[in-house]
Amino acid sequence: MKTILNIPQDVYKKIVKHLMPEHQTDEEAAFLFAEVVEQNESIYLNFRDWYAIKPIDYKSRSPYHFELKQETNSKIIKQAHDLNACIVEFHSHIDQKYIQFSYTDWLGFSEFVPHALWRLKGKPYLAVVVTRNDVDALVWTTPQKPYKLTAIITEVQEITPANNSLKLENNEW
Repeated sequence: MKTILNIPQDVYKKIVKHLMPEHQTDEEAAFLFAEVVEQNESIYLNFRDWYAIKPIDYKSRSPYHFELKQETNSKIIKQAHDLNACIVEFHSHIDQKYIQFSYTDWLGFSEFVPHALWRLKGKPYLAVVVTRNDVDALVWTTPQKPYKLTAIITEVQEITPANNSLKLENNEW
C-alpha cells in the first residue's frame, strides 16, 4: 500500500527549521495533523495543521531522547481528534550519520502508538525522524508492525524516506 504525506512547502520548511535550529543541543519535536484520504488502495495524508513542541512541553530531553509531559500528549491527541485528523510526529536526531529511529524511539512507540490509534479510532500514526541530510519515516495502521511511508510531497519536492529503520531485522539492537 502506498502512503503519501502531503505538506505545503512553507510548512515543511518551518517544521525542519524548528527541528534543526542553528545551535541545536537537544532533540526537537513537532506534530503535524493530517486528514486521511483512502483512494485506489493508497492512503493520502493531507496537511491540516501543526504544532511546534516548546521547551515547556517536554518532561525531559537530551541530544538522544525526549519525553513529553502527559498534558502535552493529551493536547496533541485532542487537537487531532478535534480536526478529525491523524498524528504525524516529527523529531530530530542530532549528528546521526545513518538515519534510523533509535532504541528509545521504539520504546516510546510501543507505549504511545497503540494509545493514539485507539483514541483516534484507528487513524494512522506516523513518525518522521529528520537529520540535516536525511529523513526516515514509519506508518502504523495497527499497533503491531509499522510499514514505510512512500513519500513526503510538497509543491516543489518529493522526499523519499531512507527506510533504514525497517531494514533492522525485528528491530533488534
